[in-house]
Amino acid sequence: MPSDSTTQFVTAVKLQELRAQHTRLRVAYDRLTAEAAAGADPYQRLMHLYRGLADLTYAGRKVHPELADLGVLANDTVPGTAISADLVDRWHGRLVNELTTGRLRSELSSGSGFSSSSGRRAVAARSRPRWHTNCTSCASGS
Repeated sequence: MPSDSTTQFVTAVKLQELRAQHTRLRVAYDRLTAEAAAGADPYQRLMHLYRGLADLTYAGRKVHPELADLGVLANDTVPGTAISADLVDRWHGRLVNELTTGRLRSELSSGSGFSSSSGRRAVAARSRPRWHTNCTSCASGS
C-alpha cells in the first residue's frame, strides 16, 4: 500500500494534468469559435465548426465522437452553392449546439461547476457565439 504522501503526490500530478487539458480544451473552443466566425459564408462557417469539433481530443479521446459524419458536405470538391442553404443552416445550428454543449461540459467537469440554475444560464449565454445569434435554425428552435 502506497504511503499517504505518495498518493497525494500522484493525485496532485493527475489534477494538474487535468487542469492543463481543460485549459487547452477551453482555448480550442475559443479558437474554433473565432475561426468559424471568420468564415466567409455559411458553408465555410459550417466546415470550420465540423472540422474543429471532429478534431478536438481530451485525454487522447475524441471529445465529440457522436458527431455526424458530414463527409459529403465537408468534401472540398463539392461547391458550397450545390448544397441547399436550408441544409447548411440546419447543420450549422446543430454544430453550434454541439460546440456550446462541449464548452459547458468542459466548464462543469473542470471544477468550475456551480449549483445554481442562474449560473448554468450564465455559462450557456457566455458560451453561445455572438455570430450565432442570427442563425435561423436556432431561432426557430430546431
